Amino acid sequence: MVYNPLELRKHQFETLPMPLAYSGGDPAAWRQRAKEKIAELLAMPVEKPEDDEFTVEWTREHENCREIRFHFKSEPYARVPAHLLIPRGGLNLPLVICLQGHSTGMHLSLGRNLEGEEDESVKNSPHAYALQCVERGMAALTVELRGFGENGGLPEDRNPNCRLLSGSALLVGRTLQGERVWDITRTIDVITDHLKEFDEGFDPQRIAVMGVSGGGITCFYSAIVDTRIAAAMPAACFCTYKDSIGLISHCTCNHIPHTAEYFDMGDLAGLIAPRPLVIVNGNRDRIFPLEGAVKQFAKTKEIYADLSAGGKCVHVIAEGGHDFYPLPAWDAFMAVTGWGHKIEPDESS
Repeated sequence: MVYNPLELRKHQFETLPMPLAYSGGDPAAWRQRAKEKIAELLAMPVEKPEDDEFTVEWTREHENCREIRFHFKSEPYARVPAHLLIPRGGLNLPLVICLQGHSTGMHLSLGRNLEGEEDESVKNSPHAYALQCVERGMAALTVELRGFGENGGLPEDRNPNCRLLSGSALLVGRTLQGERVWDITRTIDVITDHLKEFDEGFDPQRIAVMGVSGGGITCFYSAIVDTRIAAAMPAACFCTYKDSIGLISHCTCNHIPHTAEYFDMGDLAGLIAPRPLVIVNGNRDRIFPLEGAVKQFAKTKEIYADLSAGGKCVHVIAEGGHDFYPLPAWDAFMAVTGWGHKIEPDESS
């Protein structure tokens, strides 16, 4: 006979007390307790370097934007590479930090292949997030997350290398997801500190984060932790814990110990309120099933309504699987934020 140990895990998920799940009452008091707990569980770094060693590597002019490649020190021994795209003539534009998921890295957001060359198939794919921002009149910043691409991806092909990093993080009292969130908060520190070096091409009061799949998870937690993030669009990453990363095989970098003991994703999404939030799901996503996503969004919507911000959260449900859906997603994002400008379907990738 073959036994299924996941039956035990399913029972455990169904009987968790979740003392910090939202249950109405005083949302302000609940938010304070819940935010403190998720910050604790993320186990982020706490030491900022004395010198961020911000370095502009090069600047290039393109037909529709200026591109600045730079890197900085996030914490001792940790560096973050990034590309900033500012649409031509841009001044004080909204800025969207774009995060790839499990892939060969941020080059996809820029419409390039692994060698850094422009690639039409990549430019026209759903994954060219930074180019999609520029098309809509917003500045874009790509950041390479730890374990992906140039920032710890496998040396032979830059494929994701999360298993070692996530496991070793747990041994030293951290989480890889917490380190990625830290890198986003440090990115905001650095770009605002060096705003003049970017010719004030973006507005530090209008910084958003978007990401898909693994990048969506980092987007999600970053927006919870850092209130300087004015809007968030996590995609292909939202569901119940039980129905997604709890009982379906995922990369361990998505797991934060003890999280499901206290709350579910719908509760945590409510910590982003009253800031604009667009959650994107495909209706045939097999690893973040729609039924669980709909259930959790109902909880998020309740929290937003109780904070008089019901119109600030949107659930985009697209026809398809585990992916990003640029047209409906960006249209919803621009509608809820009032940023950028809409483009016609035949102009979009």
